[in-house]
This record gives sequence, C-alpha cells and structure tokens, in this order.
Amino acid sequence: MLEEIPVYEIRVDAKPPSEMFAELTSVVPRIVVAFPNPFVNVVTIYSGYVPEQINISDQNGRLKKFQPSSSDTSFDFSEAKPGVYYCEVLSNGIVVRLQIIKTEN
Repeated sequence: MLEEIPVYEIRVDAKPPSEMFAELTSVVPRIVVAFPNPFVNVVTIYSGYVPEQINISDQNGRLKKFQPSSSDTSFDFSEAKPGVYYCEVLSNGIVVRLQIIKTEN
C-alpha cells in the first residue's frame, strides 16, 4: 500500500512575495523559493529558516554568487549571461537545491 503524499495548493496570483512565502512556510517549513523565476536581473531566495550559506553556480559548476545570508536574500545578476543557474541553500547539514533561470533584458 502506497502512503499518500499531502498536496498543498496555494494561490500566488496577486499576492506580494512575502505574503505568498509566509503562507507556503506555514505548511512546509523547509521550503526554499526563488522569486521571480525566471528573472531578468535580480532574483530573491526566500527560505523558511536562516541558511548558513547560499551558493549559486553556472551550468559548468563555476561559483557565481556566494553569501552567508539572512532568510530573505536578493542576488544581482545584471552582469551575468542569460541561462540556467543552480542554487544551493545550506543549513544545519541540509542542502536544498533549485534551478533558477536568467532571461534576456
């Protein structure tokens, strides 16, 4: 018998990111969200906890951004090329990985 996995539906249209994130973390405390994604120049990483470190690397594994952080951290990619980047959020031995996408201006 398979265990049922809970599904949470949260409407994000017309909500500021901080309200959307507060609602998400109330049901899933270890969630990490990149907003907006895809993004043009600036992406913000929201986390339900204060991470020890955030690393962002390109597709070749080259570290692009690194920051010991707060729970709400913005990264400026205005000088970076459009493409796919990988974000790692580290806290208490747990690593959460997500993909972020920079688009053209």
